[in-house]
Amino acid sequence: GKQRAALISNGIEDEEIKKKLSKKLNKGQAKISKVLGTVEKILSVTLCVYFCLLLVITGVSSCRGEDKVKNLPAIKVIASTSMSERYENNKYLFENDITDQLQMFDVVLLHELPKEEDLKLYDIVVYEHISGALLIHRIINIEEPNEDHPNERYFLLQGDAVHYPDSFPVRYSQMRSIYYGDRIPNVGSFVYFMQSPAGIMCLILLVVALILMPIADNY
Repeated sequence: GKQRAALISNGIEDEEIKKKLSKKLNKGQAKISKVLGTVEKILSVTLCVYFCLLLVITGVSSCRGEDKVKNLPAIKVIASTSMSERYENNKYLFENDITDQLQMFDVVLLHELPKEEDLKLYDIVVYEHISGALLIHRIINIEEPNEDHPNERYFLLQGDAVHYPDSFPVRYSQMRSIYYGDRIPNVGSFVYFMQSPAGIMCLILLVVALILMPIADNY
């Protein structure tokens, strides 16, 4: 008892207690640092994959518009307001409760055209106008083959927000793709930015930074 009292009074056991506590704290900090390092690596890889996917998406969406969509869906950005709302005089929209309007800067998924005979009223298709512009509008009337055009159907198209139909006739050969309702609202402006030189440079810098950060932490 006297020897233990002497040890305590001399502070020897205090030092041992401090050392034990210090070891426990160091182990705890090491575990926390290891966990944080793992989380950081996971986040870095995730962000790299995310930005690479963005690069692919922006590349796909900037493909030449006059090409027909085949096999795989194509990602495009809506660049006008012609389908953004239901114009009150377009009665067919209200009578058939059609509410799949497209806003400017929506990103849409376009699919390969079905056969000509499988196109139906109120389908939304992309077609090439005689001016060379690409329009995404709705089929509002179909004229079946007759004496004037015995071998093909004629299609009348119109934007939901537009007062008048497009130039008539629109032939199947002018059509490029069809829209089935898959869209991401309001991210097209970001896609446009990512297609610009400044956006591509930002993307490259972000990817490089994410790759170099874990390497720098090891030094």
